[in-house]
Amino acid sequence: MRKGFTLVELLAVLVLLAIIVGFVAINAVGFSNQRKEIDYNNIVSLTIDNTKVLINTNKQISKKVDYNLQTSSTNSCKLEYSVLVDNRLMDKDTKNPKTGEKFNGNIIISLNTQTNEYSYEFDETNKSSELIDCLQ
Repeated sequence: MRKGFTLVELLAVLVLLAIIVGFVAINAVGFSNQRKEIDYNNIVSLTIDNTKVLINTNKQISKKVDYNLQTSSTNSCKLEYSVLVDNRLMDKDTKNPKTGEKFNGNIIISLNTQTNEYSYEFDETNKSSELIDCLQ
């Protein structure tokens, strides 16, 4: 009568466990990256919403934005994230969930001349560098 497991049986169990752990680890990394993307999109959405609040509640800023949008050749201007921080609408210590660095960028505000409505886009890549500042 034989007691215990053979070396082959133990190795087979270890290989199966390693495969299961591998699948779990891959899924955990994918979930973590997906969560970071969702968190980033939530911060961008909040930034845009707070930009709308700032423009709608501050007459002085609203007038400057209107003027710059209507006189700009592109019907667009940029508003720095720091303006929202200065007006206490965003936290200066907010971190970018994807990079871990300080959250920063510009909000591009565009005017649709046909409907006379604003559209908003967040830019952290500096593609808005050629646009005029909405508050100049």
